[in-house]
Amino acid sequence: MENDVTGRRQHNMVVHTPKVSTRWTHGVLVFFFFFAFCLLTTQVTGDCLHDGQRYSNQSIWQLTRCKVCTCDDPVPVCQNMHCRDPRCDYSSGQQLQVVDDECCPVCVDMGRPCLFQGQPVPDKTSWTPSHCVTCACDDGEVRCSRMTCPPVTCKPGQVSQSLPGQCCPRCLPSGRPCRDEEGSRREDGSEWSPLPCVLCVCRDGHSKCLPRQCPRPNCPQEDVVAPGPGECCSRCKSQQCNHHGQVYQDGEVWKTDTCTTCLCHSGAVHCKTHLCQRAPPCQQDEMAVSKPDQCCPQCLQKEGACEMESIRRFHRDIWNISDCEYCMCHHGDVQCRTLVCPSVQCAQEEVLVQPIGKCCPECITPSVCRHEDQTFQEGSTWDADACTVCTCIEGQVRCYHKACPLCPDGQSRVTRQGQCCGHCEPVQCSPACRSCVPGDSNHCTQCRDAGRLLQTGRCVDQCQDGYYPVANNTCLACHSTCKACIDGTKYHCTSCPPASLIKDGQCVSHCGSGYFLRNGQCLGKASVIFLYHDFIIPLLANSSRFRLVGS
Repeated sequence: MENDVTGRRQHNMVVHTPKVSTRWTHGVLVFFFFFAFCLLTTQVTGDCLHDGQRYSNQSIWQLTRCKVCTCDDPVPVCQNMHCRDPRCDYSSGQQLQVVDDECCPVCVDMGRPCLFQGQPVPDKTSWTPSHCVTCACDDGEVRCSRMTCPPVTCKPGQVSQSLPGQCCPRCLPSGRPCRDEEGSRREDGSEWSPLPCVLCVCRDGHSKCLPRQCPRPNCPQEDVVAPGPGECCSRCKSQQCNHHGQVYQDGEVWKTDTCTTCLCHSGAVHCKTHLCQRAPPCQQDEMAVSKPDQCCPQCLQKEGACEMESIRRFHRDIWNISDCEYCMCHHGDVQCRTLVCPSVQCAQEEVLVQPIGKCCPECITPSVCRHEDQTFQEGSTWDADACTVCTCIEGQVRCYHKACPLCPDGQSRVTRQGQCCGHCEPVQCSPACRSCVPGDSNHCTQCRDAGRLLQTGRCVDQCQDGYYPVANNTCLACHSTCKACIDGTKYHCTSCPPASLIKDGQCVSHCGSGYFLRNGQCLGKASVIFLYHDFIIPLLANSSRFRLVGS
């Protein structure tokens, strides 16, 4: 008996389906929706990427002393912490102090003040009367100690020197000074940037200026766009976001208002809005107030507001007018106090610094960089090879490489040890080579045909498996785990060896939790909709019991 058929028009298509489904049809649909439900409800947390660090969904971290962030997959939402007047009893000797890395000042009980060189000093404060001496007031008694410096062993071409304002000596270059492009004197070992992406260094009377090295963008060549204003390296256009006419880079976070935070992630804008209570439950003498820099209203006292520099403050509000001065609103009166710094004793490997934006000095361990199994101090510069200069900036290695001019046709570059570009010499190369390795006419260093690619000394029409093309018409080797790739790291694979599976651009032995296997690929929960369109719909459409008829 034939089934009755009903029809409905959707998107210029008439879909005819039977009123009574067969067991097979039910099986396919039930399987798909059960699978999608299980996958979407699996407890696989998302994550956020912020300042190069990855955080799990709903985790909380302190970005700065007064800013706390929460991961709301995939948007990192950061809010400033707000302090309240701690109500110190100044008449009994209490003082304001910011303890360790806390944001808000607290009340500390002070002992007897000290007298140093005829000047009164509050208790529990520290100061540095000279570069190598630190003093502290301890309940009326001044205690001073001399800093101990670690032993210094300098490399050849360096000399140990004590710089003005510093206690311990450092290893500094001992060569001749240079003159920069404007004729100004530059000391040996100094560095400067005449342009945003160029680093110049002085080496024993000779200045060397090199462009910054940039990693290849992780996208096809046609998607690469030139650096923007103030940038050095190219980006992927498809990973940029356009939000209300403003262009944001991949990974950039911004706020559209006090309650909404947005993130640009791989070309898509993700926004999260914090929802507030309609009206917080306030006491009879309080009222709900929405401050300009806060998302949700809070309960504040109706009486006792203060005005300072045209800004309205409320009772028990506290704010800083400088790094060391805090003001408080107390029943309509503004009272300002100066922070008292705690005494600080640095360990031998630490240095005492005055951080920008903070009142009190702190002990820090200087950042270091690791490069080719060597350790370099923060701010140091070194020659990685004859053509490359690297510098250590905030614990990150940044390298600048000199580009050598091309040799004329029929000549090849010859470099000797310690040289960067060397010189060009005539050489007889095979017809496919524009230049070749001296002594090996078949080992090309450049191809004569500009449309061909150079791969391990041979000119080829396209990169073979295990290699990928780069901008200078060269094929570079993929990571050893990849069969094919678009870049040289293990996270840029496009296909894998037979025994491996591809998962988010990486070749792995198994998919792991939250992923399912399809055609050698590990797909996540976001791929369920693609499974529906790519598998379920074609499967149903090709069934003899379902027909898709064009209008």
